[in-house]
Amino acid sequence: MKPYCLLIPFIIALFIRCEKNYKGVTNDLTDGFCIKINDDHIINHYDIEYYDFSTHIVYLKSPDTILNQSFHGLEFVVYAGFEEIYHGGALPLYSCAMIAGPTLSYFYPDFVISIDNNVMLDSTGIVPLDPREDERIINALNKYNQFHAGLKCMIDTIIPSPTGLILKISLVNDDSFDYYILSPDNMGMNLFHYFTNGLRISDDVNHESYHPHIETLQPDPYDSWNKEWFYLIKSHEKKSFTLYYNRFDIIPPGQYNALFIFPGLSYQVKNKEDLTGENGRIWLGEIVVKKQVTIK
Repeated sequence: MKPYCLLIPFIIALFIRCEKNYKGVTNDLTDGFCIKINDDHIINHYDIEYYDFSTHIVYLKSPDTILNQSFHGLEFVVYAGFEEIYHGGALPLYSCAMIAGPTLSYFYPDFVISIDNNVMLDSTGIVPLDPREDERIINALNKYNQFHAGLKCMIDTIIPSPTGLILKISLVNDDSFDYYILSPDNMGMNLFHYFTNGLRISDDVNHESYHPHIETLQPDPYDSWNKEWFYLIKSHEKKSFTLYYNRFDIIPPGQYNALFIFPGLSYQVKNKEDLTGENGRIWLGEIVVKKQVTIK
């Protein structure tokens, strides 16, 4: 064998190693969507499978245990195309405090990064813009086909009854994926409301709020889930649900702000392969939907 032939396997191995290092193994910012955590850990676009923009959950190609190492809390910066867009933090898991602005959530498995946004109003009552909605982030995600619109949720009608309230909501799947979503019809109201606080009606001027009275049903075990809970909402489909609250605080006539949180699973899905069902993907996270309503 000629001597230079012995170099070929070495050159191939070196090329593969360099290519591997380039593709997100080293802590490098790229021209896509990136998250730098604690100045020494970067999740770049090579590490990302896709981003669900409806829940601001980043799905990773491989598990990442960085959130498990956050005993003293975290700081992070979000980049798009090498440009810093916003920064945030996460208190230690044992902390009961709350910080304003973007935060990382601990309540998801290690193959996703969930970015929340805690809104705290100042004395003016003005709601600040959500930095996660920045158009530059969408552009960076689209550059590598990592943007997914996810779901949209709307409050359709709220009808008070003598002792309760009827709520009608609609969901629209704006994504190319078909999603398995939690269905109150399949789960029943008690189990569904283990995953959400449900509807809240508030009078922000007089600092009054009104809530449902419902006994929640905890899964057994608490971190389990069942495929029979789901409804498969197909791409671009619209699905409506009617929720009957038999007991709800009595609401005087007037103008109010309604808030409803449509829930998905979170820590219950422990393995990435469990995300994909026979006909679609399990949708994780939650959507907060608000609407001004008139109670007569």
